Amino acid sequence: MFFTPTENKDLQSWSDDRLVRHYQHSQQTMFITELYGRYVHLVYGACLKYLEDEEESRDLAMDLFEKILKKLPSSTVKSFKVWLYVLIRNECNNRIRDRRVDREKGEEWGQRQAPEADFLIQFEQLSEEEERDKERRMVKLILKKMPEKRRQCMRLFFFDGYSYKEIASKLALDIKQVKSHLQNGKRQLRQQLEQLQS
Repeated sequence: MFFTPTENKDLQSWSDDRLVRHYQHSQQTMFITELYGRYVHLVYGACLKYLEDEEESRDLAMDLFEKILKKLPSSTVKSFKVWLYVLIRNECNNRIRDRRVDREKGEEWGQRQAPEADFLIQFEQLSEEEERDKERRMVKLILKKMPEKRRQCMRLFFFDGYSYKEIASKLALDIKQVKSHLQNGKRQLRQQLEQLQS
């Protein structure tokens, strides 16, 4: 007579074989949960031994629970521990093979893409340089159209690195006038750049 959940809650005392038989008959996950709980630390340890990667081993240990649920009903199991070990070994070998295939594909793709990637990098660098040159030309053009004092303040401050005080002294202006010229110059530059780029 097969176990039903209401008849017995103590699965810990059951043998592996009994749990396997009951799961194969009823496919109730509580039997596998009990069974897998007994071996989960060994499953993780075996995965780690094969894969040598903690995170991947944890993932595979969880995936194996799902595989057991699917494979066990149709499997002939003389010893669950042996059956489980064979499953672990096969799944780890599959992962290792997939890794190798992915690595080889990646290397092959990298070799094929390298010339194209180099071209794209060069193209992007060229485009960026052209864009900067274009912006410089636009800034120079806008500066030429500014009133003389404003243009001089902009050049001395932004291109030559003079302070407000130095500009005021050089152009015979007070600091408030320098700040005003710079503020108006920046506003004019921003507005005209936006117009030219739109």
